[in-house]
Amino acid sequence: MKSASYGRAWADQKQKRGKSASLAQAILHALGCFLKMYVLKRGFLDGKQGFFDCNSICTLNIH
Repeated sequence: MKSASYGRAWADQKQKRGKSASLAQAILHALGCFLKMYVLKRGFLDGKQGFFDCNSICTLNIH
């Protein structure tokens, strides 16, 4: 996939600059994304569908 190769290139560049990522950072990023969409952008008003939408978008957005 083209997006995977771009992601890998981006990660390699970050690593060369001394930056690193961890599983904890990815989880916190996804949690923050979920809270922003579900609470601040009022995803809860859509009920169960809003919960699932916010959850799936933020799970896919882990970086």
